[in-house]
Amino acid sequence: MKNKDMEKASEIQKNFEENLEKLDLSSKDKLIETFQLLWNSEKELKKHINKRLKYNQIDINNPEIDYMKKTFETLEKSISIIYEKPKKNAPRDWHKLLYNKENEWIVIVGENGKLITSYPLDCLFETLLQIHGNSYEFYKLEKEAVNDRFRKIIKDL
Repeated sequence: MKNKDMEKASEIQKNFEENLEKLDLSSKDKLIETFQLLWNSEKELKKHINKRLKYNQIDINNPEIDYMKKTFETLEKSISIIYEKPKKNAPRDWHKLLYNKENEWIVIVGENGKLITSYPLDCLFETLLQIHGNSYEFYKLEKEAVNDRFRKIIKDL
């Protein structure tokens, strides 16, 4: 990976960490209330929750909590972090980080460090990368030590 690509991936990660600092971990209610700060808008978060409900992918009784839990579990337990760099023919010029939890769930973070989506995989992660390989380049990043912050968030949910 070129230096400029590494810098871009680091910038996305830094932006994401800054957004994580905005979460209020003082109570479950405050965490639920501030989770939307990780998204571009509360409307986007609700759209994604409704889509997961439509496909029975999250608990209908506690959709916000279940969605947050699955998202943070993926961030904590991701087996890989992939930097996705658009090629010249890419439909969107978005640089992203992809977090993959054991081919079960994926979380995608955009350039601004905000969540783009979080959803269950319906194929192997490698297959997903192959499907998008014509438009994007992928670079595996070293996973840092398990983030205690994610573990605490999950425990509190």
